[in-house]
Amino acid sequence: MASAPRRLRARGLGAVTIALIAAVGLVAPAGAAHRNPQLHGVHVSTTRVRAGGTFSIVAKARYRVVQDYEVVFRFDPAKVSLPDETCDTGSGPQNADNPTCEYDNQLLSKTVSIGYFQVAPDASGTISVTTCARIEIAGSHEDCKERRVRVR
Repeated sequence: MASAPRRLRARGLGAVTIALIAAVGLVAPAGAAHRNPQLHGVHVSTTRVRAGGTFSIVAKARYRVVQDYEVVFRFDPAKVSLPDETCDTGSGPQNADNPTCEYDNQLLSKTVSIGYFQVAPDASGTISVTTCARIEIAGSHEDCKERRVRVR
């Protein structure tokens, strides 16, 4: 009977060891597996807009290692402009150019970038906006998603 409590302690110790390995594995390999920023979602406010109208794109990004990164919007400036951009770190939209929006690299933390677009009055056809998350190093890998809006 004395061996039963030892088995329980051994199982408990084994469970703690497995949990510790899993926790360390979650932190270390996660950074190693995702050495580049990732876009977790890109959503456009509408799929159709009138010439001269507006729309927004919300991009959720995460980067699991400590290094500055950015979210950028690429588009044809003849068809659309980006008059404003904000971010939301959980406390509501704020100016994207301040230290609290410099993409928090804490574990499992996401940053939300919001681009507010103005369609040119003479625009027609389809507008494509490519949203990318990337390290702030020239030539670095980018995780990009394209969204399209049709001008009516």
